[in-house]
Amino acid sequence: SEIVLGLLLASVTQDRAASSFRRLVVCAEKVASAVEKLAGIDVFLLAENRLLREALARVLENKSDIRVVAAVAYDSNVAEHIRDLSPQLLALDSSVFARIGLDVVISIRSIVPEIKVLLVGMDSDKEMFLRCVRAGVCGYVLKEASANEVAAAVRSVAYDGAVCPPKLSII
Repeated sequence: SEIVLGLLLASVTQDRAASSFRRLVVCAEKVASAVEKLAGIDVFLLAENRLLREALARVLENKSDIRVVAAVAYDSNVAEHIRDLSPQLLALDSSVFARIGLDVVISIRSIVPEIKVLLVGMDSDKEMFLRCVRAGVCGYVLKEASANEVAAAVRSVAYDGAVCPPKLSII
């Protein structure tokens, strides 16, 4: 009976240790998430027009919580470049989207599935908006958006939100 009691006591102690360890892991994950948010948002900016690319990069870099890790025009190796830099978010200009279409989003997300995609400078086309959402786009910013609205959209999408212009929200 002493052996059975000892085994029961060891089992209870082991269960408590396992439960404490699970709580510790959950706590560590929450701390890691908070540290990541404090570290800022890494953005990969993909825009065809150099002037627009540089302007967007400056606007975003002026925000203390946003870092532009790259600002480039589209080329066939862009998905690998994104994978190598590991940004949280891809800000994609409408000119790239117009030239290549949803294929650019689909191909990048096939190589970097965790990337969040924000389309910038888009038209208020409800059908296109829905197609983009189905392809994994989390944010859709219209051409008339201000610099502050673009930065707010970056933050929202980076932290698992979604951005839908008011003009398109009644679908």
